[in-house]
Amino acid sequence: MHYLAGLEPRGWTISEVCRRLRLTPRALRFYEARHLIAPLRIGRERLYTQNEIARIEQILALKAFGFSLTEIGAILRAPPVPGLEYPLTANQVSSQISFLRDQLSVTQSAIDELLRLETKIATTQAGAQRVSPSPMA
Repeated sequence: MHYLAGLEPRGWTISEVCRRLRLTPRALRFYEARHLIAPLRIGRERLYTQNEIARIEQILALKAFGFSLTEIGAILRAPPVPGLEYPLTANQVSSQISFLRDQLSVTQSAIDELLRLETKIATTQAGAQRVSPSPMA
């Protein structure tokens, strides 16, 4: 952490934030370009306050819930709801649950098909090894 005049924390650099949140500088710049975050700028240096870091953590959580960056921007612009971590409506939550369940179903179908294929490949390779002639000594 940096200190301005030894009194006030002035923020964290992009490198420090990336290390702390396991992000790339490119990701942070992309969020900035999409107006999801607005770090302080001193010359070419970006400085992130604790509030900005909390906002980035919200973005990451909402991404993990499957929201698009466009949706995340709208969510973050909504007024806060007392007692809730995110200003989401019941309809948004319900829609996202349905979306994630659909994704889970598609993912499970893909896994099932790949497992079937894996078994078929193993069976085919085992059969091919049994019938192949042994090398001459």
